Amino acid sequence: MDKKRLEKEAEKRIFFSGKNYIDRLNSLLEDNKYLVFFSFILIIVLFILIIGYFNLSKKITISVEIPPKLYRTGTLYIGSQKANKLFYDVWGRYVVSEIANYSPYNIKEKIKKVSFMFDPQKLVKVKVQFIKLENEVINNLVTHTFIPTKTYVDDNGNFVQEGIGKSVLGDNLSVIYEKCKYKVKFKIEDYHLFIENMNINCTPIDKEDYLNIYKEIKQKEEYQKKVKINELKKQKGEK
Repeated sequence: MDKKRLEKEAEKRIFFSGKNYIDRLNSLLEDNKYLVFFSFILIIVLFILIIGYFNLSKKITISVEIPPKLYRTGTLYIGSQKANKLFYDVWGRYVVSEIANYSPYNIKEKIKKVSFMFDPQKLVKVKVQFIKLENEVINNLVTHTFIPTKTYVDDNGNFVQEGIGKSVLGDNLSVIYEKCKYKVKFKIEDYHLFIENMNINCTPIDKEDYLNIYKEIKQKEEYQKKVKINELKKQKGEK
């Protein structure tokens, strides 16, 4: 009797364990169907997002500002945070040309152009100096000219230009000859160029020293003109 009862209990355990296994298997298969369905939906969504990204990238345009007058030729490269040296060189020459050559009649407009390029946070510090320069030029009828002798851009994007300057007060009442060095520190934020800092250092020199340097500059310019003319003649096959 006990033996038969034990056999029935064993059969029940086998039946129920087998039934539980099958139920569990069916449940897993059902869950797997849902996972496959959601994975398929995610693939479709991802595909749509990729197509949308490429369509959007075609519509994105980057505005790159260049100075009104280009002083050098070449390829300008600009990124979101930095640019190549030629880009800094072109803008540096423009900025120095504006701030180093002025008269009582255009000083206000020139300062306005340069101020517009400054980082707004840095402009507060130099605005007082610009106002002081503007008042001195207008009140004393100062005309300043600058001739560069050396120009370079360092690895940190600092533009440096050295040369000779001449300040004429009034109707040639007084003339001051100078040796000047202009340094402009640029920075780029989100493809936009800013002036972060500017340093102007001019020291008086004798008229004779000024004229000697001026003569050397003119001789170098004449030599460069001759070289260019000879190169053009060679390109055209002329002797």
